[in-house]
Amino acid sequence: MVGNDAGHLNGLRVFELTGISGECLGTCFSGDGNSVVVCGNDPNILFFNDYRNNDRGIVVSGHKKAVLEVCWNKEHGSQFLTCSADKTVRLWDSETFDGISKFKGHSKIVNSCKCTNTIAVSGSDDGNVCIWDLRLQPSKACIYKYENKYPITAVSMDGEFNRIFAGGIDNNIYWIDMRRVSNIVTKLASLGDTITGLDVCPFNSSLASNSMDNQIIIWDIKPHFDTEDRKLNTLLGATHSFEQNLHRVRWSHNGELVAAASSDKIVYIWSVRHKKLINKLPGHEGATTDVCFHPSLPILASSGVDKRVLVGEFI
Repeated sequence: MVGNDAGHLNGLRVFELTGISGECLGTCFSGDGNSVVVCGNDPNILFFNDYRNNDRGIVVSGHKKAVLEVCWNKEHGSQFLTCSADKTVRLWDSETFDGISKFKGHSKIVNSCKCTNTIAVSGSDDGNVCIWDLRLQPSKACIYKYENKYPITAVSMDGEFNRIFAGGIDNNIYWIDMRRVSNIVTKLASLGDTITGLDVCPFNSSLASNSMDNQIIIWDIKPHFDTEDRKLNTLLGATHSFEQNLHRVRWSHNGELVAAASSDKIVYIWSVRHKKLINKLPGHEGATTDVCFHPSLPILASSGVDKRVLVGEFI
């Protein structure tokens, strides 16, 4: 459960965070960028107060099974959200490491979760997308539920909680528009295989998707876009394998870059505007699973099935 200075890769300084007993499945920076949260095939979550100081990760306990994704609540600087194979979604206090709320509403593994301000969204193998009001008692917190026939493997939401996006093994991305009173759910797009990661850009104008057909696609999600085809760009390089990991995708804080995890042990980073691959980050000894950009610096955290998170500069 230690953060170590792993030296340099490609001339860039890298820190190594370890302690998860199984494969690392998710990671995220705190709002100030000093701390890193790690989750994986382990009921415990690890919180590294300062990833640069070789500190042991603080164990955050509460889930009963593997934790599949973690998300920092940027509008509430001391909160983060997790989802688990124990069928629950949990909100945590990063100062006390206590659980704030435990949300029950799914009947199977919860694969993905995101939160912003007072709202959270989760997607599960039960096919349901649950939208939670974090201010309410957990038993009353699910304010909307979208029911699909097939498992949901990735969710995301815009910063204003107007639009929720979900994708799963039916290869479709669904758009849930909470501003509407009818026809709330529409299909944004159909892809060639399972969607494994979704992320809305910081300016709420574009959505990035990662899918098992080996494509990272950028979608236009501006509300008054008239054409049916919202695809803006396809970014190639990241791969998927027979292991069928949920490789995630993330935007940088300024909306200029997109990074994706990949089955070939690499983290890929593209310039969205220039439609160009700008870096391939090595270092992991197995497939990478999740990535997260630092909120202000050219630093990226990546998790892998090698039970490690690597944090380092990417330029």
